[in-house]
Amino acid sequence: MVNIGFIPESLGGTEFYTYNLSRSLLQRGYEVTVLAAVEEMSSKRYSVTRTKLEGIEVIKIVNSPLFARSFNEHFQDPIIDDLFVKIVQEKKPDLIHFQHVAYLSGNMFEIAYQMGIPSILTLHDYWYICFRSRLLRPNFGICPGPSEGSHCATCYADSVPNPLAISRSPLLMRLIGHTTMKSLIANVMENVPEPIVSQARGLIFKDPEKNNTGNKNAASLIEKHSYRFDFFKKQLQYPRFILSPSEYLKRRYEELGFREIFTLPLGYFQTNLERENPSSSLNGGKLNIVLIGNIERHKGVLVALKEILSLQKSDSVRINIYGRVKDPIYFSEIQKFIRQYPDENIKFHGEFRSDRDLKEIFSQNHIMMFPSTWEENAPLVVREALLHDTPVIGSKLGGVPEIINDGENGLLFDPFVEGDLAQRVNHILEKPHILERIINGAKNSKIETMEDHVVKLEAFYHRALQEN
Repeated sequence: MVNIGFIPESLGGTEFYTYNLSRSLLQRGYEVTVLAAVEEMSSKRYSVTRTKLEGIEVIKIVNSPLFARSFNEHFQDPIIDDLFVKIVQEKKPDLIHFQHVAYLSGNMFEIAYQMGIPSILTLHDYWYICFRSRLLRPNFGICPGPSEGSHCATCYADSVPNPLAISRSPLLMRLIGHTTMKSLIANVMENVPEPIVSQARGLIFKDPEKNNTGNKNAASLIEKHSYRFDFFKKQLQYPRFILSPSEYLKRRYEELGFREIFTLPLGYFQTNLERENPSSSLNGGKLNIVLIGNIERHKGVLVALKEILSLQKSDSVRINIYGRVKDPIYFSEIQKFIRQYPDENIKFHGEFRSDRDLKEIFSQNHIMMFPSTWEENAPLVVREALLHDTPVIGSKLGGVPEIINDGENGLLFDPFVEGDLAQRVNHILEKPHILERIINGAKNSKIETMEDHVVKLEAFYHRALQEN
């Protein structure tokens, strides 16, 4: 397994899927090794660590986009390539399942092919066609696509970090990346105006897109992004199969000229899911809403809070938020906003760690809210909510409508239409039978188990091996 990161340092959906899939394969008699990047700025770049997690061998290479010194180094890294070759030669895998190669190197698909190792790629986002991974333009909404690099070349805003920016001082980045320093920065950011934050970011990072006069050369920018797009279109020819968890993601790639992609929904590693449901009737009590996910701008936490707190009956809602703060500046904006409503029931609980925590979280809330502002592929947490009999109020973007049937096991809304989410919540407060209906719908939702998923995945594994 090759992935952008792995637990416990990285706790995203791709990481949990890789972990649960590896556990399932291990139970079926496979030997599984996970190779992942780890963003540890305080450690030496390219250092390699080896650990074991529940029988899974885990190899981690210290790397981060903050270490990059050029545009291309964000997706092509010859040192990572050499390490990958050595690890493959050592482990001698029969097959490589790529989950995500960001923070590693895009050359790995071709290297595996040249070494005679069949591979499969599961798509989890838009990183191979979008340097921001989400096809979400800063301040401009959903991106229609790279358009041969021209849209990518204009995808910048002073208020939104550029993932291709290069740090002026690697030593400074190591200091900023330290856990203690991150917490300190988050506290300071609460009282710093956004213009000053933007200026500070300009002192820490330099824009590789600008020439010596400080201006951006449009033709050069388009050429760079066009090269990146063509590079990945070529690299994605090397895996024997490409799998997409949603029809929407498959369609997005194929419409841009990528090869045939197969749809295979992700499976969920089920444990004991029996839960004590909160009553489906409010009975004069509060509607408990939970938001789960990393605290980042594209996750839409602030969108949800503004909508809910605009309700006349906002005092009838209790909001619980679980997640790791990955964007301290955005988190400070959320905290500033919440301070305007001191009497509201809003609580940040920090990140959760285990399936047991998740079970407890869902047992204490009526509904999960998923206010993402980008076209997410097949968010794992939405399926997890349904598996725990919890309906979802979710953005009708990307692959979410393939999981949530509006009015049956949840409600859908448009995060770019002001008042749309508030209207959905208001319906539940005014007509409690809606809550009862969607809770029952969540209980009856069919979600692919990891066991069923692995059986289907094995068919692709065997075909890849036979046709190699």
